[in-house]
Amino acid sequence: MGCWYCKCAVKILQLRWFVNIGIIVAITLMVIIIAFIFKKGDNQEIQAEHEEIHDMEKVFFELIQTQNKKPYRLASIYNQYDVMFIKSLFQSEEIPFHIEFEHVTRLIPGLPIPDYNSTFLTILEDDYNDAVKVLEDYISSKTATETTKKDTIRNVVEISVASWRVPPTGENTIVIHYK
Repeated sequence: MGCWYCKCAVKILQLRWFVNIGIIVAITLMVIIIAFIFKKGDNQEIQAEHEEIHDMEKVFFELIQTQNKKPYRLASIYNQYDVMFIKSLFQSEEIPFHIEFEHVTRLIPGLPIPDYNSTFLTILEDDYNDAVKVLEDYISSKTATETTKKDTIRNVVEISVASWRVPPTGENTIVIHYK
């Protein structure tokens, strides 16, 4: 009789183990399904938000091709951070633009040398006044700082050791080409 009890106890334990595994699998599947549903909803929200934002560089080329608008090279930019801010400003103001040689400032850092390590901002001639206003406001908002002896030493060391220089945040690295 003792063996029969042992066999029943083993079967009951095996059944509980099987039930526990089943519960764990069911919970895991529910979590995966819920995560998939929420992930799908997030992607749809992100796509809806992205569709509302017009890519002004695409609009720039579409207007040139379809409406024969004239481009105008407005500025030379020597700092990659200025490029990012200007793109954001023009995007928010919905001014069509094109940034030419956008990544050159990362590849060829150093002293600003015209037509060598500059990035060019091109706009449509119709948007000239608005674009100049945005650029002038951005340049005036940059805090002008005096160059200290410490900065001068740092610049000399950067140029001599690394052959490049990081401009301070207050330095104007944008050249506007006025009409």
